[in-house]
Amino acid sequence: MTRPLVAVLAGLAAILTVSGIGLGYMLRGDDNSNSNIQRIELGLPSQYTGVRQLPAYEIPPISLTATDGSKFDLPAKADGKLLMLYVGYTNCPDVCSLQMLEVAEALEQMSPELADQVLAVFITADPERDTPEVLSKWLANFSSDIVGLTGDQATLNVLQQALGLNAASHAANDHGGYDVDHGTMVLAFPPESGKAELVYPVGTTAEQYRSDMEMLVKDKKVRE
Repeated sequence: MTRPLVAVLAGLAAILTVSGIGLGYMLRGDDNSNSNIQRIELGLPSQYTGVRQLPAYEIPPISLTATDGSKFDLPAKADGKLLMLYVGYTNCPDVCSLQMLEVAEALEQMSPELADQVLAVFITADPERDTPEVLSKWLANFSSDIVGLTGDQATLNVLQQALGLNAASHAANDHGGYDVDHGTMVLAFPPESGKAELVYPVGTTAEQYRSDMEMLVKDKKVRE
């Protein structure tokens, strides 16, 4: 990643964290409206930064398209690995880049042996603009280890709803285009259950991701 991009994103992350935007937001509109915000309730203190999600959602049996154009069976590829999944879009003005930056840096901090047991996935909520080529170029700013996936809008809507997220919706912006309302949490699927048991809000740091990811890889499940 280029140093200017890292510096800008790191500064934005600090602003969001200090202002309290990170914790408690499940959905947000990039138009800064509050109409699509859904709050989650923080549970009892735990050894994880991630918040327990109840119920824990399963990955639906769907096939998406990877950045090289090949079909990608997400449930099959995630089998036996810790899946860290995020649904966003490349034209997102802030939170998508922040989440990917922290996840990418967490993977770099892990030993190669542990990092190999993590499948980090970015799924677009905006397939009209996020072609495989666009996704590949955008993700290259963060890490070559993050898998980019797309599909038709109907399939992506089914995926989001199955994961407890509202299907992404478009909102016209002042630039003649549109923004996308979408979930802003990174979802963690431990290997043993294969379900989204922990969620991570904007403001989660690379060190916090690394610590949780290492525990989940070693234990294969969420510690009670």
